[in-house]
Amino acid sequence: MAIGVTNWVWNHSRSRHGARLVLLFLGDSMRTEDGWAWPSNKEIGTKAGVSERAVQTAIKDLEKLGELEVQYNGGPHGCNRYRVLMTPAKSAPPQNLHPAESAPPQDFRDETSSQVNPDDPAESAPPAESAPPQISTPTPAESAPGTIKNRKRSTSKNNVRDEPQRDDVDRLCAHLVDRIVANDSKRPNITQAWRKEARLLLDADGRTEEQVHAAIDWCQDSPFWADKIMSMPKLREKYDQLRLQAKRARELQNGNGNGHPRESTTNQRAREAIEAGRRVQAYLDQNGDVT
Repeated sequence: MAIGVTNWVWNHSRSRHGARLVLLFLGDSMRTEDGWAWPSNKEIGTKAGVSERAVQTAIKDLEKLGELEVQYNGGPHGCNRYRVLMTPAKSAPPQNLHPAESAPPQDFRDETSSQVNPDDPAESAPPAESAPPQISTPTPAESAPGTIKNRKRSTSKNNVRDEPQRDDVDRLCAHLVDRIVANDSKRPNITQAWRKEARLLLDADGRTEEQVHAAIDWCQDSPFWADKIMSMPKLREKYDQLRLQAKRARELQNGNGNGHPRESTTNQRAREAIEAGRRVQAYLDQNGDVT
């Protein structure tokens, strides 16, 4: 039946612009066999792409045309009921709308905007003063808890998908937190970004859990790096620098056991000779001249 009503609106209705969109939606929203529908003004405006004020004006225009029957506050919970009249009364007055020739070029606008579209006669006409106030009944989508319409996509870099549960990733994140706290810093939160970067260190960068664990210990023991590596994303960003500096420190330490470069043979012998001279002088000072 709704298809037949929709076809009649397209082929025979004298409504125009926003009023025709409202009539099409009402004809497509019939909830009973005899053609009645009771959507809220907000729902009608959203589907027809017009403001709620334009919906009220369109309903009055459609009543004047004899193409819409309205029972104000006659629906469930006091909302309005509507029925499309596919055979309008012959005495229905002509529709008093602005001529299309005088309408300015149409501007596209967002459906959620409250700005009135000057091209829509239903929106530009003054609101009807005699129409009683409608008690709106929210649609299931409007009344559902937690539903947010026209949600904008978040562009925040912290909008990270949930990471899969992995013991090796959790161990690394927990170890970094423990070392940060051990340095008398505030305990950080383990976020999804932390887990993602720890997983990428293992899977994408090819590091082992033992290597990352050692890198955490090395940077948190370093007076230079301890306050610069305070999160898992920062650890991954600086991982190669940490690895190269740790390697260089090991090479220097392996040179003479004290973290200094190995001395050349000449310098080492000179230092040994100086030390031997100091021992001889100390003996002479203690025992006097032996000759």
